[in-house]
Amino acid sequence: MIIKQGVFNTNLILITMIKSINLRLLRNAEYLQFLKLFLQLVEAHDPTALLVLNQYKNLLTEYQDLEVLFKQPLAHELSDEVVDLDALRDRAIVGIASVVRGYVNHFDSAKAAAATLLYNNLQLYGEGISTMNYQAETATITSIVKDWKNDAKLSAAEILLGLVEWREELDNANKEFEQKYSARTADYGNDTSPDILSKRKVTNAFYYKLVERLEAFSVINDSPDYTKLNNQLNALIDQYNTLLATRKPEKKDEGQAPK
Repeated sequence: MIIKQGVFNTNLILITMIKSINLRLLRNAEYLQFLKLFLQLVEAHDPTALLVLNQYKNLLTEYQDLEVLFKQPLAHELSDEVVDLDALRDRAIVGIASVVRGYVNHFDSAKAAAATLLYNNLQLYGEGISTMNYQAETATITSIVKDWKNDAKLSAAEILLGLVEWREELDNANKEFEQKYSARTADYGNDTSPDILSKRKVTNAFYYKLVERLEAFSVINDSPDYTKLNNQLNALIDQYNTLLATRKPEKKDEGQAPK
């Protein structure tokens, strides 16, 4: 952070500079997600008003081209087996939720109370669990299964309603999905093909040009818009730097593009 003296007054204006991040260390999927979020933040603040429209458009074009390269083999990697396992766990969670909702109105007060406990637990995770993206659904189901197995009241409720076998089916399908999905995407997540590597190198150059121009106008102009945007970008960068800091060191530089 630097301090800029106003030209026509004595107010001190705080200018927040954009933090650094080692883009080379981000895996392909992480790299694309980071760029997507970065571009969305810049777009939300109007690249034209920020005087970075050309730099924004250049980075956006490179990001879109790279996204196409990434999706081509990824579609092949997600085999029918993975899709089938996702459908299996979808049916299980939808079925369980339907049974629980039905039992909420059961004439037996004990069963109705048990269903209400389970229903309230499911509601903690929101509606439409089966429509979540792969990673979110996996994490959500894992948490639900953990709740039902480890919480004595929830465990008793699922036993009373005869849902233990169904919960086990959900758990097994979710675990198998996670294993297959991870196995089939890991290799491509570390893709070192010339097309991906060269494209990332070019994209990096456009990213740094955009960052440099944003920082330059942050210093030149007194507008708080730059400081607000830079703070938001830094919050994003902090998230990914934390991810990199907590990751175990790789034995070799697989899937990393040169800066």
